[in-house]
Amino acid sequence: MAKLPSIALGFLSQPFTRLSQLLFLADSVWVNNGQVITSELSNSIQETLDIWNITGLSVAVVPRYGEPEFHSWGNMTEDEDKTTEGTLFHMASIYKAFCVSALGILMDDYEHGRNITPLPPALCEFNWHTLVQYILPGEWQLVDD
Repeated sequence: MAKLPSIALGFLSQPFTRLSQLLFLADSVWVNNGQVITSELSNSIQETLDIWNITGLSVAVVPRYGEPEFHSWGNMTEDEDKTTEGTLFHMASIYKAFCVSALGILMDDYEHGRNITPLPPALCEFNWHTLVQYILPGEWQLVDD
């Protein structure tokens, strides 16, 4: 049995209601009998792309155990070149959500003793009140400091 990661980020709309409820349960146990991106899921994703007029999408499923899966739908250019595993998408400001989520997971790991990477010597806690300059002493400062 594979254990899903504690957090899943992604675009899920109406056709994925049941799946999204499964994916967003923290530390759920989910049996992966092989392929995650099935033809049924692929068809549902294609329907969603058509409904919302989305030109292209790439999905990666990275289980804790087992091999990652990749699949792409749609076009990456106006000339209808198909998307591939290597297609780069403009993500606008979504990197901030990924960064904050990753920091939250890291803080939770420290709080529950799951992370073995030591904090800098002068730092005794790592939470939302910890300043970046304390985590990266001498390497990071605000431009106006």
